[in-house]
Amino acid sequence: MSAEVIFVVEGNVTITVQSCNYLIQKGEVCLIPAGIPHSTQENSQSYKRWLMFLNPWLFSINYSSVELQGIISGVTYKKPLIMDLHNGENIFREIHNEILNPQPFGNDVLTANVLFLLSQLLRRHITGEQPRISDKLKTVMAVQVFLQENCHLPVKISDTATKFFTNKFYLTHIFKEHTGMSPKQFLINCRLVKAQQLLTNSRYNISEISEQCGFVSPSDMTKRFREEFGVTPREYRK
Repeated sequence: MSAEVIFVVEGNVTITVQSCNYLIQKGEVCLIPAGIPHSTQENSQSYKRWLMFLNPWLFSINYSSVELQGIISGVTYKKPLIMDLHNGENIFREIHNEILNPQPFGNDVLTANVLFLLSQLLRRHITGEQPRISDKLKTVMAVQVFLQENCHLPVKISDTATKFFTNKFYLTHIFKEHTGMSPKQFLINCRLVKAQQLLTNSRYNISEISEQCGFVSPSDMTKRFREEFGVTPREYRK
């Protein structure tokens, strides 16, 4: 459920979205909004790149522009954005170094660099009037943020709807209209992504990860993980 930002250092790569091919060449940066199914084909053995995964809903905690959030979350824009970026490698290296060696105000530095990348991309592609953010869409994006932040809890969609001054059926309708999935499916996806991260970056056992991600049981997590990724959590960790 993350957006991808790719900067090509050497060679080139083709991104395919719904049978449309997008060629990204050396010195170009590409944003693939979250939730956009795609495939990647490296076109040369010398292919090198910087790759950044950006969670739109966690990012919105630091920066809350609904227009930017709508684009990177794949709600208002559903195809890759590509442009030349002559100093791209320096920007990605600074982001990388800041993550590896955190300094005072590091989060501000990271946010500033990411915002620069995104703003330059969007200025190049979103000309004229910005995509209109309706009240319905603002509600959908606010619910996304809420579910992302609380996926580890036993969240009920009916209670979530009440929190946002609507009812479960209307919320499900507008959520699916704008994202292609129900709030329940989105919540499960958030839990699965969190489980992926914990399986990769922690030593918690499967039961502990299941609890931290909000699944009702380890077997529930295993079942849903296999359905989504084709392997069990244990196999994924190996």
